[in-house]
Amino acid sequence: MTMYALTRNGGAKCWLAYAAYISIAYGLGVFQGLVQRRFVSEIEVVLTIINGFGIAALWGLGLRKRISTQVFWRILFCVDLLLYIWTSVFPARPVPKLPDGVVFAVLLVFTIPYYSGVFIYAFRSPAIWRGTD
Repeated sequence: MTMYALTRNGGAKCWLAYAAYISIAYGLGVFQGLVQRRFVSEIEVVLTIINGFGIAALWGLGLRKRISTQVFWRILFCVDLLLYIWTSVFPARPVPKLPDGVVFAVLLVFTIPYYSGVFIYAFRSPAIWRGTD
């Protein structure tokens, strides 16, 4: 499936469903983190806020609506991806060793679609930013 196909009408419905799914999962994760006082560093708080904005980009992609400016989303995507890589290489707290299947499942279900959607919204959705969709 090409990026073009991921942003057409049927693709917009898929992105909308994914935005709803990831919003619920994200909200439950943040709630659990706050209740358990799991956020141990400033970088985790910053990453949580940036991920919240990224989810807003997924809603914009699914709804085919402009939210803020395209420059904002391009900067956010780059900062978000760099922080993700940084925290993967230098975690704020010890990370338990997970089986490869679990790591692959998390990447497949959460990480790859999230960053793909934010990238498409920021860089590959000219119809949204021109207002022709």
